[in-house]
Amino acid sequence: MAATLLFSACRENKEWTIHGTFDIPDTIQYGDTFLVTPSLDGMRIYLVSLSGDDCLDSTVVADGSFTFSGTVEEPRMCYVACEFSIGTIVLEPGTINVIMSETFEATGTPNNDGITALEGRMAEFNETIRGKLLELQANAEALTPEGQDSVRMLMYGVMVEYGELVNQMIDSTAEAHPDDFVGVYAWNLRLNSADDSETLDSMLVSASDFVRNSEAVSVRRAYLSGLLMDEDFYPEDFGLEGDGEPEGPEGPEGPKESDGPEGPRGSAFYDDDFWAEPVR
Repeated sequence: MAATLLFSACRENKEWTIHGTFDIPDTIQYGDTFLVTPSLDGMRIYLVSLSGDDCLDSTVVADGSFTFSGTVEEPRMCYVACEFSIGTIVLEPGTINVIMSETFEATGTPNNDGITALEGRMAEFNETIRGKLLELQANAEALTPEGQDSVRMLMYGVMVEYGELVNQMIDSTAEAHPDDFVGVYAWNLRLNSADDSETLDSMLVSASDFVRNSEAVSVRRAYLSGLLMDEDFYPEDFGLEGDGEPEGPEGPEGPKESDGPEGPRGSAFYDDDFWAEPVR
């Protein structure tokens, strides 16, 4: 009896569950056209490795939501992806709540909460800079060409200042989380500027062993070395037709975020093939 209870406790400590929902409008604007959002029920959702070459699991949306569950020996980063959205998640013990929309949000466990908090602060900065730029642009419309040039210089200065503040935020997060996936995520935002594996390694000199040995860094190094190609995600990459079960990958292609394999968590909310006919 005691052995059974111990086994159950150990299993519970490794169990994870993902509860997913969607937050998308009934219509979206695509250029000058408004497209109707189709029903999501029956759409397949994928749990995919960071390299994109391994479909870990898949499920189907029912009543506007989806669920994954399983156990994990050690936490790992992966993607949750569908036809129009993709985001990074940390599989770790506990209940993870996912919202897929124009952005991607995962909360409920320590690493996912930390990553979402970082993304939230970056989004606030983004809104602030957007407001400042729109204000400057509006004021410039009535100016002479010379005055407009001056405003453009001001806008450039605002963007540079914003970039420095965001980099400071990312750096402080990376330094505060040397041995968890919040730090790995922050480091990979840092590493977006690396153009080759040599630059990558030089940037990682101050990183912890946990970060340097992470799957995310290994995948980034593989991309920079040309061992993996950055492609969009398509269900057929996993041998799927309709509601069939995954048959395994046909190659390295898989879900990739628009700014790199470990880049911003936000969704790739652009697949116009998903949306129904325009309403006007």
